[in-house]
Amino acid sequence: MAKSRYINTRFWDDTYISSLDPIEKLLFVYFLTNPCTEISGAYEIQLKRVALDTGIDRDMVQKILNRFADEDKIIYRDGWIFICNFIKHQSDSEKINIGIAKLVSRCPDWIKDRVSIEYGYRIDIASYSILL
Repeated sequence: MAKSRYINTRFWDDTYISSLDPIEKLLFVYFLTNPCTEISGAYEIQLKRVALDTGIDRDMVQKILNRFADEDKIIYRDGWIFICNFIKHQSDSEKINIGIAKLVSRCPDWIKDRVSIEYGYRIDIASYSILL
């Protein structure tokens, strides 16, 4: 099944986004919409691919990711991306929550912990559900 990612037009009015320079905006949109994205906002991707897809030098990608991490927007660690508020912007339905739980259950512990703390979720891997 094909994945689609929609960006609300208010994205461009966001104070944080409007403070970014054009390369940072491109990279932010890339992390939201690239073919590796998942509905959980957490996925594996190599910086080499990010650089190739965007045309941004790998060192610059790392520098921008450091800024995003310092500002608690996007975290890159050990080949994994975590978009901090991604889940918050998903529809709140059982089907979506089950999908998020399945995906998060496959993530490294640091992402599971972050989802648990940030959203008050406990991932029940056996039933693929998110328990509040």
